[in-house]
Amino acid sequence: MSNSLGSDPLASRPLGGRLLGRSYSSSHLLVLGSLDIVAGLIALVWPGITVLALALIFGLMLLMAGLAAIAVGSAVRRSGGSPAFTWVVGAIAVIAGLICIFHPGAGVWAIILGCSLWFVMTGVADLFVAAASPANRLWFGTLGVLSIVAAVVLLVSPAAAIVTVALIAGIGFLVRGVGELMLGWRMRRPTR
Repeated sequence: MSNSLGSDPLASRPLGGRLLGRSYSSSHLLVLGSLDIVAGLIALVWPGITVLALALIFGLMLLMAGLAAIAVGSAVRRSGGSPAFTWVVGAIAVIAGLICIFHPGAGVWAIILGCSLWFVMTGVADLFVAAASPANRLWFGTLGVLSIVAAVVLLVSPAAAIVTVALIAGIGFLVRGVGELMLGWRMRRPTR
């Protein structure tokens, strides 16, 4: 690939162009693709285990974010600022992360409640936009109602929420795995 100057702008960069392409060998992509397909099948066959694993990952992410916030607060303090808010947010994130790690069911509920809250907020926002926008009132009104219905379904039927999250994760892993396998096999073919 070349630009108007006649050279590949990514080729000379450490993570660009040819060097980036070389870091993913066909064998690497075939292994990753196979693992992603297995993960996708596990997510589809055992949705409960999948969501528990996601809750554990969520807990680890909260824990790391909390520790990072505490570190940022310490840097703010060293520079003469007030770290209180950052430390409080960091401590809450650490506690929430530990709860999700040691009680993954709480993490599952946090995911369901978070998704429900997001659907309610976007639904209400869409309804306000529908009220203010005569040209797109039907579309925004429909989106708003559907979002609020989705929030209610998630809260009333947590099992449906768990299956939905697992289904989305499973399909995502399967699609990515097939793509990686196809690219890995394509890379194995001799270039002409």
